[in-house]
Amino acid sequence: PPPPPPPPSPPLDNLRRQRQMCIRDRFYKAHSDFVIQKKLLPTLKSGTRIVCMDEEGLIFPSPDWYMRHRIGTGAYLDHLDAIFTWGPLQHGILEASFPEVAHKLHMTGNQRLRPVPRPDDTKRDIILINTNFGPANLSKMIKETYVEMVEKQRVETSPEDRRFLESRQEYYGQLINHYLSFARDLAAENERRGSPFKIVLRPHPIEDMVFWTEALSDVDVTVETKKQTTDFFPACHCVIHTGCTTALEAFLAGVPVLRYNPIYKKENIQESIIPNAVSKDVSDAKQVFSFVHEDIDMKQALSNYIYFGDASPNQMQASIIDDLEVEEVRHIPALGPASALRESFDVWRCN
Repeated sequence: PPPPPPPPSPPLDNLRRQRQMCIRDRFYKAHSDFVIQKKLLPTLKSGTRIVCMDEEGLIFPSPDWYMRHRIGTGAYLDHLDAIFTWGPLQHGILEASFPEVAHKLHMTGNQRLRPVPRPDDTKRDIILINTNFGPANLSKMIKETYVEMVEKQRVETSPEDRRFLESRQEYYGQLINHYLSFARDLAAENERRGSPFKIVLRPHPIEDMVFWTEALSDVDVTVETKKQTTDFFPACHCVIHTGCTTALEAFLAGVPVLRYNPIYKKENIQESIIPNAVSKDVSDAKQVFSFVHEDIDMKQALSNYIYFGDASPNQMQASIIDDLEVEEVRHIPALGPASALRESFDVWRCN
């Protein structure tokens, strides 16, 4: 007869065996009150490690704006296992505001923003216009207004916050009209000079691409809806933006970065601080063709904002995650029905 089956393993041994087979890590792009409460805590279970890095932890107009619009009260931060920060500015804001979670903060920088100089022998004949005007030009696939979309992602929105969001809609609506005129002026100036450049406008993915395509259909401007902005960097004469993260990516690739904003000077409540710090202002199309590019020490220029370590951010983050301890049993707050998990499955990964 076959030997008798082994006795069942104790529940704790089963749990350990499951952990060895599959420790679930959740690495999410934000850590506001709403995100942690509604998206992360519902997935919290034994063997799960939750780490976050705010995708907007570098790009904000002021520390007060960052706390109000990207963090909230910070009441749920202690549920996270680790929080990765972009550099000294964001790290210092979080550390000063929430000293009780200082031990969970890790300054790693971001893999997206690393100095990667482009080849010297590439023809640079593209003028890239990068827009990020979602508040006034949301994709028709999004069945709500910008204000509704943002408010849905918050635990609470004050009247002051709503007024600010409405002011962003109005501001970006004005800016779009200026950019349409500016793109037309660029096309006309380029043609007058014998068309030495190809002008490409790359909207943010959240924007309505059809709007730009139709609005610029009668001028020599290509509206790019598929390629990444970084794909154009090797051949860029310059990148034109208004307070956008792409400006930093371009700067770290050695691409001249130009800021166009006829509404506001660099210091204002709508734009982010750091992209403007590495940009040269232009006010008309002719300046785009005649500016003089100055070499700047990239790491030094951004040292207050981005951490550049010897190891890559990915390597540092992976090492920190691997060293995290996982509780055998974690307390899970009452968070409503299991349907709350549905929005969370796209970011799981098994080791």
